[in-house]
Amino acid sequence: MQNKKIKKIVSRINSEILSFFVSFHSNKINKCVFNKVYEVTRNRYLKKIKTYNFSDYIMPKWQSNMEKMEKYFVNKFSFNFLNNKVIKRTMFVNTSGLWKNTELDLIKSFFGIEKTKNLLKENNIGRPLLNDRQFVTSGNSIHHLYHFAKFFKETGVQPEKIHNVVEVGGGYGNMARLFKKLNRSVTYTILDLPVFSYIQLVYLRTLFGNDGVNLVDKDNKEIKQGKINILPLDKELLAELGKSIQCDIFLSTWALSESNKKMQETIRNMTYFKSQYILLAYQKNNSDFSYAEDIKNIAANYKIIYNKEIEFIPENYYLFAKKSNI
Repeated sequence: MQNKKIKKIVSRINSEILSFFVSFHSNKINKCVFNKVYEVTRNRYLKKIKTYNFSDYIMPKWQSNMEKMEKYFVNKFSFNFLNNKVIKRTMFVNTSGLWKNTELDLIKSFFGIEKTKNLLKENNIGRPLLNDRQFVTSGNSIHHLYHFAKFFKETGVQPEKIHNVVEVGGGYGNMARLFKKLNRSVTYTILDLPVFSYIQLVYLRTLFGNDGVNLVDKDNKEIKQGKINILPLDKELLAELGKSIQCDIFLSTWALSESNKKMQETIRNMTYFKSQYILLAYQKNNSDFSYAEDIKNIAANYKIIYNKEIEFIPENYYLFAKKSNI
């Protein structure tokens, strides 16, 4: 037991040392810009949080995560936020070794080396743990880009043909960042629990500026074309906007499978915001998420293209589907 603890500590130290040296080559973002964006966003969150009605949609596990993140976001949020325990556990997958390299092989074969370098090169916001010297990136960004590469490979869809994306559960905004690199003109909308939406707002506005990221709420119901749109979960707003939002890809990697039955049914009944394609990742049912596998029951007007266990993640699966009339 003692040897295992020592090995774990040594491994952590080695990871931190590698990340430190790789970080010299990452894109540097001014910390002062981040702090200014955070101050404005925090103040808006404190004014608006009680206006969001989302209690019907949240599972107990995510209620707990949300409460912890709210305390952190309001009181201690910092430039190093990716090192927060809850964020590391729920939003940052530190893939390494064979898992990381296998995902990277598919990404390189699909996008090519030079494009892969451009897509994966990390910035210093959040102080992400970097573990790849060649691509100056994290296992997490490799994992996120792999979702897209795998989807495009299995469906035959070309990234440049995608003009509108809706994501449910956007983490800290990393997949939106990656897709904006794939297609700068894409309209990308993230629907999430409010505190996570505001974290995304800080991260993405620091990168893309206030004009590049649009907060959608009861005061501003417009989905802006060509922008990243942040849509905090609210029952009334979702019902209203769900009728008008249309997209080429609807995606949710584990967030929808970690939602309750009502949330899943709401998204299904909206036919995934009239999406042409669906990209889902989910796990087997477990004690925390008893409805996880229910997302396999996709709307009747969609045809499943791919549904298999994810390599290196036992009992977790991809499901890709398209509208039957395509």
